[in-house]
Amino acid sequence: MEIVRNLNNGIRFLLEVISVLAIGYWGFHYKEIGYWRIILGISTPLIVILVWSRWGAPMSDHRLDGFAKLALELGVFGFAIVCLSFSQQSKLAIALAIVVVLNTVLVYLL
Repeated sequence: MEIVRNLNNGIRFLLEVISVLAIGYWGFHYKEIGYWRIILGISTPLIVILVWSRWGAPMSDHRLDGFAKLALELGVFGFAIVCLSFSQQSKLAIALAIVVVLNTVLVYLL
């Protein structure tokens, strides 16, 4: 069972990285022309990284627990899924949503 838990935690980390990349992808492909793409493509993922490292990271002193932690996780992953959808990447958004749901269920069951 320990192997499955460790594998699932590794997948969770990959989902976190993929989510940040998806949010950055959305920012750089935003419909506005000019500096907005650069601003959104860099600042939005950085904000997500700062929020996650403060309240969601395993070694954080301010890590959330219980429902607040679940809300943060689903908020970040949900935002990444919406960003992919808005970037015309609906197949990737669906795939990410499926993996996030399965992974989240396993995280809370194991």
